[in-house]
Amino acid sequence: MTRLCVVCTGRDADALITHAVAAADAGADMVELRMDLMDDPAEELHSAVSGLQTILANVELAASLRATRDGGSFPGTEEDRLAILGELAATGVGWLDLEGNLPPSTLDDLTENARRAGSRVLLSWHVDREEDWDDVGIRSRAAFKDGRADAVKLVLPVEDRQGLDAYLAFSWSLSKEGVSHVLLPSGRLSRLGRVLAPVTSTEWVYSELGDTGYQGPLGLPLFGELEAAWQRMGMRTVPGGLPRPAPPLEAKDAGGEWTLLALLGDPVSHTNSPVVHQAAMRALGMRGAYVPYRTEPGDVATALADLGMAGALGCNVTVPLKVEAAASVDELGDGASRSGAVNTVIFREDGLTRGENTDVDGVALSVQELLGEDGTDRTALVLGTGGAARGAVVGLDRWGARVLVTGRDPDHLASLISDLDGLAKPANPLRLEDHMGQVDLLVQCTSQGMSGVPPSGHLMPVRVLEIVAARAVLEMVYAPGGTDGVRGARLAGLPAVGGERVLLHQAAVGFRHWTGLDPPISGMERALHAAIGQ
Repeated sequence: MTRLCVVCTGRDADALITHAVAAADAGADMVELRMDLMDDPAEELHSAVSGLQTILANVELAASLRATRDGGSFPGTEEDRLAILGELAATGVGWLDLEGNLPPSTLDDLTENARRAGSRVLLSWHVDREEDWDDVGIRSRAAFKDGRADAVKLVLPVEDRQGLDAYLAFSWSLSKEGVSHVLLPSGRLSRLGRVLAPVTSTEWVYSELGDTGYQGPLGLPLFGELEAAWQRMGMRTVPGGLPRPAPPLEAKDAGGEWTLLALLGDPVSHTNSPVVHQAAMRALGMRGAYVPYRTEPGDVATALADLGMAGALGCNVTVPLKVEAAASVDELGDGASRSGAVNTVIFREDGLTRGENTDVDGVALSVQELLGEDGTDRTALVLGTGGAARGAVVGLDRWGARVLVTGRDPDHLASLISDLDGLAKPANPLRLEDHMGQVDLLVQCTSQGMSGVPPSGHLMPVRVLEIVAARAVLEMVYAPGGTDGVRGARLAGLPAVGGERVLLHQAAVGFRHWTGLDPPISGMERALHAAIGQ
């Protein structure tokens, strides 16, 4: 299984050790010690390596000392650098990372010293053009087969779907020949390629903790981002969690009609969408993966452009990006247009993007299951004013209900009411008792109850349920065993359903938009229930 390596830095041995210990505590499988970023590596490297070998006995160590021409920061002469590399080779660090372009006699000497001390050798080649890979591929294979390297590290520029396929295919060709390798995508789709890395046979992927300011010469994704994405995709074990099936995609599928789907949000660590959509692909015999792709507010348009270059069929959008997504696509479907929020984007063959809101369908179908086909003469109270709430209002209106909306921020509430143009009326969050006995359905559309977001404040779902004495509850979020709101409703003998039903229904509609195929809903449901422990 692909390991996660954190690149660690420090100006002296103590700082480097502190950073490496923090990486190990975060759950890193490996740490790479960037010795070229130390003030005096010649004096400090022995104490840094020996200290970490004692402290981190169960975490693999790698070390490098890069010249500036190779993306490093060592300011001295090449003669000085090679001398320090010789000292580093003698420390017995787990992996010694050397440039494959060093003179053969120098490489032989450093390799012999490293192996004598118990280290393994990683030979690295950094290239900027895809057309140079045939040459580097020949040289790296020869180095491995001749015994000069225990593994080879190669950097492939990945700018579009063709480059992404080349990245996957290169790993597949190396693995067929038994060449142990670390394959790194660079360029526009570097981060996407590293999220997909475990479908290849790369030995490890580099990352950073995110609190040091170091981004690396190629740019490094956050450790937590990669770990969460891999866990959610079934490519890394969740400690104490339930196993998830890996995506139906392997490096050998490169160049074929494999399907790329994604989720944009911040965070994406809570999502079970990969489980649902990968189950659909697997059941239909499709090759592909559904990728959690953390996207900060303000970056939706860039993320959509990147996914378009990567050949994605589409993506979902979750909190807090649904309204921004509506302003970032080329055209809007009816539900998206009415709600002003997009949770599903389709990448069309003509290069344009279409935004849909399948939350509308998910809510309408879930409410029909809960309370019947016709919502006429029913009143629903929506808790929340974000993108999920907007889709819920349109879905409830489609059901036929009278809709009230409340939320903590009066400006956000006023904006939602104005944008939805008469589909809902505001409910004063400080006067909810005015609606006691009038609410047939409470629809909880905030992030409260989601993993890592405990309910709090005056508008806790359970508290609102008590204040208005709602007769049923629908949550847009879900949790093992049900959210507090769902459990509270059921304890009171009320019909209630969690966001897993909304997720399942909206996912099925989205999958049809993307692929034109009817997804196997029963299989998607089984996979979702297994993932959330229900």
